[in-house]
Parts: sequence; C-alpha cells; structure tokens
Amino acid sequence: MESLQTIIRRLRNSKGYGVHSPNDYSFIKNVVNERLPYYQYGILAKEGQSKKERKLNELLLRIANFCQPEEIVVLDNKKEEKTKYLQAGCRKATINEHIGNKKTLIYTTINQQTEKIIKQTSDNSVIIINGINKTNEAKAIWKQITARLNKHTLFDLTHTAIIIINHQQHQKLYKLYF
Repeated sequence: MESLQTIIRRLRNSKGYGVHSPNDYSFIKNVVNERLPYYQYGILAKEGQSKKERKLNELLLRIANFCQPEEIVVLDNKKEEKTKYLQAGCRKATINEHIGNKKTLIYTTINQQTEKIIKQTSDNSVIIINGINKTNEAKAIWKQITARLNKHTLFDLTHTAIIIINHQQHQKLYKLYF
C-alpha cells in the first residue's frame, strides 16, 4: 500500500498541474486521464478481465491513437490481447517482432533487457513498460533506468511507465496517479 504522502505527491501532476510543457500536459490530459469512452472499448472488452487489466488495455489504445506509430512491437506473454488494443488505436501500423528505425510503439514487461530496448529505439517512439513496481528486482531495474536516461520524457503511473523517446530535450519525470 502506498503512503498518503506518495499519493498526494502523485496527485499533483495527475491532472496536469505543475506540468509546464504543452506536449506533456496534452498527453496527461488527453491520453492518460481521458475518461470518455473510445469507440472500440465495447468491441474489445473481454469477459473475466480485471478492472486493472481493462484500464491498462484502454490506455494502450489511447496511446496508440495519440502517437500514430508506423510499427508496433509487443514483447510480452499476453501478446495477442495487447496487440489487439494497440492495433485498434492505429490501424495503419504494422506489427513487428523486432524494433526497426521507424516511429515505433513498444509494449514490454520490465526485465534485464529493458534498458537495451530503450537504447535501440528511434526518436519520437514510445515505450510502455509494465510491472515497474511488481517486485523488488523490477523496482531496482526501473530505478537504474530512470537514473541513466537523460534525454527522454518519462511518465511513472505507479505500475506502468511510459517513455517518450526524444533526444532533443532534457529528461522529465512525471509521477502520476493512474
């Protein structure tokens, strides 16, 4: 359970307060915190899906819709389900097994290879990392990643992280309550 202090700290940026970048503010307001239903939610919803899983899948659809990537790479054991939601958000994107040099949207679960994946990704790509606070090992890996990255925008959503690759700006880390 998170402490009250941590929740209050995350709530500050969760609605966009204190975010000075117009792009980051727009991403927080229109993608992360969007509460209106998208056209595909009802079609893609699956029986027996937990509320947490449904929220993550709907976030994936909104991110794909916002970013409009050229290719989608899913590196996870629930590949079929995640790919379905990502593809619904951007129909023109191709599904690939390997990371290319195009504008890419990558979904992965945190592991020892995550930092290598981030370094391989081209500019204007988005990486969604799930399970960043699931275990102590995952927490340590996430802490290493945030300490080493210096040219990206990071959104820490407690259990999931979103990294927007941009080598033209300094690192920004937003801790949001999702």
